[in-house]
Amino acid sequence: KFIIGTIKQQKKDFFGYKKPDIIIMDSFSELTDQMFIDTNSNRRFLANYGDIQHELLPNHYVCSGLIESDLYKVYDLFFKKISEVYKNTPLYFVHFSAILDTKEKFRDREKEIKNAILSCSKKYLFIKIIDIDDSEIEWSDEGDDEYKELPYHYSKETYNLFTKKLKEEL
Repeated sequence: KFIIGTIKQQKKDFFGYKKPDIIIMDSFSELTDQMFIDTNSNRRFLANYGDIQHELLPNHYVCSGLIESDLYKVYDLFFKKISEVYKNTPLYFVHFSAILDTKEKFRDREKEIKNAILSCSKKYLFIKIIDIDDSEIEWSDEGDDEYKELPYHYSKETYNLFTKKLKEEL
C-alpha cells in the first residue's frame, strides 16, 4: 500500500538463487535508505524516505534513520557469504557519488561506503569497483523539474560512463 513492492522484494532470499555468472550491485541503498520500524511488532523494512507515501504509513511505524551504522562489518559478512555460496563469481560494485548532494550526512555516508568497499575489495578479490570521477558526474537534464533536482538522478552521459567502465571490467 505505502511501498508494498519494496517490502515484497526484500522478502526474496538472495542466496536462494542458482550460482550467477556475475553479480552487479550498487551503493544506492546503503547511501540513502532509511530503516522503518513497526513499534507494535518490531517488523522492519528499508526504503528511501522520499519514496514512502507517509500519509498512508500507519502511525506505529517510525523512521530510525540510515541503515546500519557499521557498514564495513555488514559488507564483510555479506561478501564472506557470497564467497562461500557463489564461489569464484565476480562481483561488480557500482559506487554512486554524493557530489551533487548538499546534505552532509549523505556525503559522509558516501565516504564511509567507499572506504568499506575498498577494504573489502582487498580482502575479497572477486570484488571490482565501478567508480567514476566526481568531476564527470552531471545532473540529469531529462524529466520534470522535481526529477532533475534529485542528486542521484544523473545525466545520460554519466550513466554511459558507468556502463563503459563496467564493460571494460567485464
